[in-house]
Amino acid sequence: MFRDHAYHERNSTGWQPAIAHRYAQAKREWSISSEEEIHYGLAKRARTTSSLYTPNNAGQSMVKLSHEAYTVGGVSALPLEMAAAQAMLDYRHQPLDMNPNDSNVYTFGGIGPQNIVIACLPSGQYGTNGAAVVANNMRWSFPSIHIGLMVGIGGGVPGKVDIRLGDVVVSNPTADSPGVVQYDFGKAVNDGRFERIGNLNKPSPSVLAAVSKLRADHEARPSEIPRILNDMARRNDYMV
Repeated sequence: MFRDHAYHERNSTGWQPAIAHRYAQAKREWSISSEEEIHYGLAKRARTTSSLYTPNNAGQSMVKLSHEAYTVGGVSALPLEMAAAQAMLDYRHQPLDMNPNDSNVYTFGGIGPQNIVIACLPSGQYGTNGAAVVANNMRWSFPSIHIGLMVGIGGGVPGKVDIRLGDVVVSNPTADSPGVVQYDFGKAVNDGRFERIGNLNKPSPSVLAAVSKLRADHEARPSEIPRILNDMARRNDYMV
């Protein structure tokens, strides 16, 4: 399932691996792994003045939505990673009553028009099995979720591209690579090469189409990353 730290999309057969982004220095880090890693900024996030999307400003009340209103889910392995994911939310929502069979504890909010739930693995329980349990609970509690993100401190597979701390990287699938490498689906061999011993599925066509548009957007205008990080810092000055 998802681990270290893949980005998935759910379709009729389950959650499939998709594109991942890494934000090492900004504490918003979507992991990546690919031999062909392409640097692009994040697309500009849409803003809205609708009363549904209440910013996290002091003195403003939070709205309460339904379980069906949430379409994006985020899972973190560590509390530090969950804190970073929460900091990137534009606004928070009131918590919902949950099924007693769902052991997850959620943060509710959104980025732009997207309603998002975030959960963390239980303390001391890591690995693919723990992530699968959290993801499955989330999927059944929020039936409208169609994109799942593993949000955490990512590790990239060494390659020829010079990747530095703070870079934002989009992993792009190729003819012989799905664009995401699960950490236990490969090994280092004696000559320093990375040898794959398994593969995840490629992202869905809709996600790959979004990546193509992202690449086109960043040929035409500057990155929005500085503005996004400045917004995050203003909302969460304790963390910076």
